[in-house]
Amino acid sequence: SQDQKNAGEAHSSGIEFTMKMNNLFPSTQMKGAGDMSSIRYPFVFSATIQEAERDVTTDTESGADNIIDGNQLTYSPKQSFYISIGAETNDWDYKFAAKYADEYFTNDANTLKTEDAWIVDFQGGIKLDKLGMQGARAFVNVDNLLDKTYMASAHEYGVRPNKPQSFMAGITFDF
Repeated sequence: SQDQKNAGEAHSSGIEFTMKMNNLFPSTQMKGAGDMSSIRYPFVFSATIQEAERDVTTDTESGADNIIDGNQLTYSPKQSFYISIGAETNDWDYKFAAKYADEYFTNDANTLKTEDAWIVDFQGGIKLDKLGMQGARAFVNVDNLLDKTYMASAHEYGVRPNKPQSFMAGITFDF
């Protein structure tokens, strides 16, 4: 677009942490039982905490000084979290995942911002080998399982909601 301008310098700092466990509740297995369908409980936790701010900016094209020192960068939540837990065997799996995004500003002046929200998703699947369909897997995914609605974007043109609850199911084939 023709009205794009350099907004000046900014700085960003933060930390991200991820913990992943293949089995949250491990149990002892018999020697040689590696191919058996014992249940595993995968677990993932991730957190991001950040600060992303503008440094002093002077707008020389308009003839006026526009100091936005310390304003947050747009679309940069201060914190976000992800947690998932599920159960799986060699034949089937399912997982619940929850994502949190903090509110964040959507304009440089820091006057328009979104809402914070937790969104829960579900994924599940099962191998169809026992039905004679070698290499086939049936699956179902539900995004926004609890059908939560929140303001995900705010602009001069209006506000926008997050992705609504959606379902996807199908069969995949490996060959």
